[in-house]
Amino acid sequence: MLAPTRRLLAWTLLSLALSSCRKGSDNQSGSFIPVLPSSAGTQGCGPSAPVPGSLTPVFASAAIGPLSQIAAASDAETLYLTGADGSIHELVFPGPTDSVLVAAGVIENQLLVPAGILAPAELSGITVFDAQFLIVAEHASNTLLSVRRDVPDSVALLAGLPLAVGGYADGVGGAIRFHFTEPVPLLASAFGTVYVGDTENHAIRLVAVAGIPAAATLLGTGAPGNDTGALVSTQLDTPSGIATNCAGELLVLESGLAGVAGRRLLSLAVGGVSIFTGFDGSSLVLAGDGTDASTQGVDTAAQLGTPQGLVATQDGLLYWVDAKEGVLRRYDVSSGLSDCPLFADCAAAVTAGGSFSGTHFSLALGASGSVYVLEADAGALQRVDP
Repeated sequence: MLAPTRRLLAWTLLSLALSSCRKGSDNQSGSFIPVLPSSAGTQGCGPSAPVPGSLTPVFASAAIGPLSQIAAASDAETLYLTGADGSIHELVFPGPTDSVLVAAGVIENQLLVPAGILAPAELSGITVFDAQFLIVAEHASNTLLSVRRDVPDSVALLAGLPLAVGGYADGVGGAIRFHFTEPVPLLASAFGTVYVGDTENHAIRLVAVAGIPAAATLLGTGAPGNDTGALVSTQLDTPSGIATNCAGELLVLESGLAGVAGRRLLSLAVGGVSIFTGFDGSSLVLAGDGTDASTQGVDTAAQLGTPQGLVATQDGLLYWVDAKEGVLRRYDVSSGLSDCPLFADCAAAVTAGGSFSGTHFSLALGASGSVYVLEADAGALQRVDP
């Protein structure tokens, strides 16, 4: 348990970060402060995506592994990829040109071994924080790392106490503890904060990066669940994707791997924060009823089959992959319809066996508006073309 003074400092730092946001209109219930994504990336309200019609293989590498994920920069058609060997790659399109930003072994030698962790680096989630830095989730130490975009092999511990067994604690500096099991979704905001899908704790954690890093739990209790409504009582089953829409609502996918009726797409209206009651705001299920299947429908009449990865476009479309069937899914904010855009409908997609193979996927929205899908188990990257 954190000492009261350290807990108060953590809440204060996070409150200052949130108070700088533009006040939005009430949404769902409770107060609402829009979550604006970092302008250096494309994870929230990104460029308009093409109407999907076909897939083009664009990259393959032995460095891609089950935990690998991708993120896109907003100023050029550039993706960043976490490798299975602890490397980080910069892919510049067309081509792409593959440049190794962080070589294999650097993270072990610079960060893990000094912390007493004698294990290979295991990287998953990645987000473009600003013009200079990426933020990456590291599983062997259950920490977040900062990575320079412009200086090769420049990495540093950002948040979390390096622990091989993980933990679950808010606070400042080394008091922060995560427990990463499945690939970790990350989202950098425009206000120096990072939203973290803490997979084993079934929670969304908020980390204020400026100055001394401070973390607080946005939602989740440390155990899987399916309650929605008030943000403080909302529960998740294995967060697997984070993005924002143009209204500033936080969008969260849950894969349901713990078997507690997850497999949903949720919209979160995040409000102010109190040291006594936590975060104000509410949650609403947009799609999914917990059933592990890829079926077409409006709102919760649609079913999601182990959904993973999430991007949101400025024309109100959300994309992810249902890992159970390997099917690309699309949610239209205006109609509430969840369909399967590479096929006539979702029934045809399931019958055809989907479009992708494996069980782990990551999506990124390129600066051009192209949707990229990483088939992590297959070691391949594909682009969705009109």
